[in-house]
Amino acid sequence: MKFLYPFYLLLLFTGCSKSEGENLDGNSTRLPVVSAIAYTSDQNIPNSEKEVYHYTLSANGQAEVTEPLNTNFDIGADYLHLRRNDDKLTFFYRNSAFPDNYRFSEYFCDSGKVNWYDQICSSAPIASSDFYPLASLENTIHITHETIDGSYHFYLNIMRGDESCERIFMGQASGVVNDYHFQSIDEKFYFYYPDSDTSRRLTQIDLQNAAITNSIEIERPFRGIITKEMIHLYLDNGVHKTISTDAFTVSNAASYTSGAERVLAPGFTEVKLLTPDQALIKNSIPYPSPGALSDGPAILELSDLSLSRGENGFMYDLLRKAEEELMAGINFTSYTYDPLSQTVVVGYNQLNNEGYSGGVIYGDFEGNLKRIEPLPVSPKHLWIE
Repeated sequence: MKFLYPFYLLLLFTGCSKSEGENLDGNSTRLPVVSAIAYTSDQNIPNSEKEVYHYTLSANGQAEVTEPLNTNFDIGADYLHLRRNDDKLTFFYRNSAFPDNYRFSEYFCDSGKVNWYDQICSSAPIASSDFYPLASLENTIHITHETIDGSYHFYLNIMRGDESCERIFMGQASGVVNDYHFQSIDEKFYFYYPDSDTSRRLTQIDLQNAAITNSIEIERPFRGIITKEMIHLYLDNGVHKTISTDAFTVSNAASYTSGAERVLAPGFTEVKLLTPDQALIKNSIPYPSPGALSDGPAILELSDLSLSRGENGFMYDLLRKAEEELMAGINFTSYTYDPLSQTVVVGYNQLNNEGYSGGVIYGDFEGNLKRIEPLPVSPKHLWIE
């Protein structure tokens, strides 16, 4: 069942950094417009009781924020998964009434409209066990599986905007249950799984037509990336294959020398594509554990898996300079990158004498601090508008 909530007016706040529109490094470069899902910073308050907000930070330092989403729309911070597709945010919550399903809400950032649903595909009960939920702009997706004679039978349950549902059998998988990858790009869904003890298979599904459109077998161990137009396979024999997502045919095969194991995990890794040749990834190499930071952003060159930016541990410099500017200790909570202004955007959480707060830091890959925008809450998810 769907519940609609009315639109609530936005309130306007002004950031309290150095001065409106002025960068700390003296550079007049226009900073990106940033959006964030942020909530109460105090770690002693349970997530289910925290206030949740949607912030938009303009290039000149002004912050536009909704009234509390948890109060007006029942969107709490105790969600399990959050998926963003353009201006639609989908929050998934554990469902006590249906343990193998999810409650979820759709929040549309531009209009403020919110839809709530009791479960995914409530009109067609799902007999198989929960595996993972996803969402595209047009559909909500629930991956489920059944164990039959020691193998996993995977299904894709597609819920439309009108709450109608379609169910697809995706394949019979063998092997360990964590040797899988699910990813949606626009209205295409990709399912990677072991179809035998010695080979793996990548299947493409058209969500609009609820049909398997392409499938290929991958025989060698590899590391890979899926983008809108290309599938990149970095095989263990040093060959980089690019496969068209339209025809599922190999468009190019070349050698690469960079150590793939340094930057990508086995199987597929989901990344943020910056250009056809570059992607933003999480990089843990310069941030050894234990330490103040576990990872940071880096730019990956898809041609040879080299890191062109972000291998220098620059996040330590940003952390030190921000703490000096704020005169308080902080923890980084999230980050993203804007290639147009070459700006690294970092969310932070702060504990000082006045209690908990947070904000957004603007910097670059050289560790230069451009601007700090303090907020009364802590950003947990950031994206560039």
